[in-house]
Amino acid sequence: MQTPLDDDRKLKETEDIVLYSTAGSVTPVRAFAERHLGLLDPEEAALVAEGLDRLADEPAGFARPLLRTPRYADGGQEVRARRGGTRSAYLPEGQLKIKACRPEATTFPHWELDDDFALEVGQIPFGVMTPEGVMREILAYCFEQRHGLPSAGRPLVVFDYAAATGEGGGSLGLSLVSHVPGDERVERFIDCGGLRLHDLVRLKRRGLLPAGREVELRGISRQDFVERKAGLLARLNFGGGFRGLLNSNIGNDVIRDGRLHSICDFDTFHRQALPAVDDRAGIRRFTIRAYVELIKSSLPFVDWLDLVDAGREEVHRALAAYYREHGSLFHAYSRRFLRRAADLGWDAPLVAGAIDEALATPIAFELLQELIPNSFTAPGVKATSHYVPHN
Repeated sequence: MQTPLDDDRKLKETEDIVLYSTAGSVTPVRAFAERHLGLLDPEEAALVAEGLDRLADEPAGFARPLLRTPRYADGGQEVRARRGGTRSAYLPEGQLKIKACRPEATTFPHWELDDDFALEVGQIPFGVMTPEGVMREILAYCFEQRHGLPSAGRPLVVFDYAAATGEGGGSLGLSLVSHVPGDERVERFIDCGGLRLHDLVRLKRRGLLPAGREVELRGISRQDFVERKAGLLARLNFGGGFRGLLNSNIGNDVIRDGRLHSICDFDTFHRQALPAVDDRAGIRRFTIRAYVELIKSSLPFVDWLDLVDAGREEVHRALAAYYREHGSLFHAYSRRFLRRAADLGWDAPLVAGAIDEALATPIAFELLQELIPNSFTAPGVKATSHYVPHN
């Protein structure tokens, strides 16, 4: 799963950055949503239409779009900002996050699951958003408002970056501006104790490495974090909401005041109706999707599984069993999932079988290898990957 960016040399970072004004348009999210409702499924569009009156309808003080890419600057304005990952920016003074404001000739692997839960990998522009991606962010905000879930931010305006005539004209892509009172992510607090793979192997073989130990969270109660996150995910899923595989990573867990506040990044968010009690195929699919995204959203482990000479299937079974036994988010979420499934009258053996099936999928195997250091995966681990922390 360590697919590299098309050209990561362009994406080296410093904490302080400069934003430049550029050609294009600034559209309040209410007007943007009204114009693009047709990009969503009918039920999703109805949810957004229902909440249009609560969406921002002012330009939020922006006369022109701002971006991070100097070659598109129009010379009118320069604004100091903090970086947000490799493609976004944050303006502390106004608590404004500008998501995907970096038009570059760079692509990013987009992961999606097909109807059989096999991984499909495509390429999408990394530095900007598509109209549908913006609409799905707006949809998720409306969904959170409907279900009383905490929002990481409130969407305000959409930047549409205009390409110069010599570059073919048209649009370079979109950026979403939101009011975000703090954008610290849990990844900033992860503490592996400074241990490298070599240290894990050495300590494990000397019997000094506790089994099933997840990473520490500096200054944060891990138990509180896990319980709050399990509650958020259960409410999200049983409201019919799914973030998609890529956006389920822990880099999208927002920390405020030393606790998990919310989850964010919803440009692949989808809403679906809960399966009826007699829809066995729907219950199966719902459960598998929920648990695959759960694995992606889990904390990694500081441990070492010595699986030398084990075949691929044996390794998969060992990793799944380990995660099932030691995964704190798995246990906290499962308590809520099974209780809610029982309340809905879903067949308990069907649900249990679907959880087993989720952990046995090929994509689960890939995700489990990211969480649990082991001798099968270690030889193929690269020094760099596409993932860049937000903080």
